[in-house]
Amino acid sequence: MHGVRLALGKSDRPNDYLHRGVLEFSVDGRHWYTVARLDGPLHEVRVRADIRYLRLRSTADQAQWLVVRDLSVIGCPVGKAADGDPATVFTVTAAPVELPLTPGPTASAIVVRAGADTARGGKVQVRMGGGWRTVGALAGPYTELPLPRGRATRVRIVPGATPLGVHEVTVRPAG
Repeated sequence: MHGVRLALGKSDRPNDYLHRGVLEFSVDGRHWYTVARLDGPLHEVRVRADIRYLRLRSTADQAQWLVVRDLSVIGCPVGKAADGDPATVFTVTAAPVELPLTPGPTASAIVVRAGADTARGGKVQVRMGGGWRTVGALAGPYTELPLPRGRATRVRIVPGATPLGVHEVTVRPAG
């Protein structure tokens, strides 16, 4: 998912929008994460996460009705964390995020660039020979881990206790 567009209220009822609320997402329907605070009729929210559920939640009583004129999910290609743009962020929540990996024969390491406040601890794994192999743990905003010998076809980030903002996952060539 790349984002969400919301159009609330309508021309003959311009105040029928969520005056104080939040847009939240979840991967399991139990643990919810706030993506944006809502206080107007129009919103375009960037969300780069492996999500399954999305909800609007009021955070205060209001006298107006709520009219949801449009809620559009904006898709993105698989592997957004490998898009070459360090400004984009892919959020890793409770479930592992899996990306295709196309290392050349001389690849030596996996590099994960994460948010400045990223804590240590999420696992980095590669798929080799039909199974997943842990190559190390995130060391903070920049992690470089040696790539095991053999052909790795996918990489995944398995988060720790808190969501992670991953900017880029790349392969470092040998030498």
